[in-house]
Amino acid sequence: YSPNFTIDLEGYDLIFLGGWTMVMRVHPFMACYIKECLHLENKCVAGFFTGAAIFSRSHVRSDFEQLIAQQGARLIDFHFVTTFFGPALTRAKLTRAEGFARSVLGEYRTLAAQDS
Repeated sequence: YSPNFTIDLEGYDLIFLGGWTMVMRVHPFMACYIKECLHLENKCVAGFFTGAAIFSRSHVRSDFEQLIAQQGARLIDFHFVTTFFGPALTRAKLTRAEGFARSVLGEYRTLAAQDS
């Protein structure tokens, strides 16, 4: 994380943002990053996060939704992967992540068709 780093998202319509969690919230570095993104308003955003316990999922989602809403963006999907038994990814977790990405793309295409 660098406090001086920002990214201009003006040329993008669909954005994936994610990372790890801390004390059942979006990690402070990611929260700062989201607050510093330029032109995040009116964008479709998908969130993906990892955390040690499944019960963190709803807290992290709520925190992420609030951060995204404050920037004027729209959350279209959210994915949470537990890492309680270590950081190793299993085939099942990778399959669910792929399904999440496909779901996001489908939702985005549906929204784009409605808007045109």
